Amino acid sequence: MELSDFNIPRFLAVLPLFSDLSPSELQRVAQGCQVRRLARGDNLFRYGEPCEEFHVVVSGQIKLFALSPAGQEKVS
Repeated sequence: MELSDFNIPRFLAVLPLFSDLSPSELQRVAQGCQVRRLARGDNLFRYGEPCEEFHVVVSGQIKLFALSPAGQEKVS
């Protein structure tokens, strides 16, 4: 998939959170969106960082985890 060819408003329209928005509202939300491709092992965000973005996974998986006080990975 070419990132430049991805139709963000069309993708958002099928998500339950955005399904009731009009085409013009979807277009407005899409203007604030960006499509990013991450490689395996890349970090999207880290525990404790302030929340400044909303993420939707288009394809693939995201692993959510936190480190325990003993340093062990706790997967959500």
